[in-house]
Amino acid sequence: MKPDWEKAQARLETALQRIEAGVAARRAAGGAAEVAALQAERDALADEVAKLRAANDRLAADLQRTEAERAKATAAAGQVSDRLDGAIDQLKLVLDN
Repeated sequence: MKPDWEKAQARLETALQRIEAGVAARRAAGGAAEVAALQAERDALADEVAKLRAANDRLAADLQRTEAERAKATAAAGQVSDRLDGAIDQLKLVLDN
């Protein structure tokens, strides 16, 4: 399943392609005002796609950073667990003697 931003980006790119096709058709028909409106809409959609890509890049970097922090925390928890196990074993030895 695609993330929401990928779905939104796909929809925007599809809309952008439709607008570009409409612009080409209108140019052939000579509708200059409609062409300008479609170009403006296309530009707005292109800007939104760029913003989504930038957000995706930021989220990917955040995810990578978070995964690295989780790996460090997991390693630290393993070390603490090992030390506690060692301390418990030593206490058992002392109490058994």
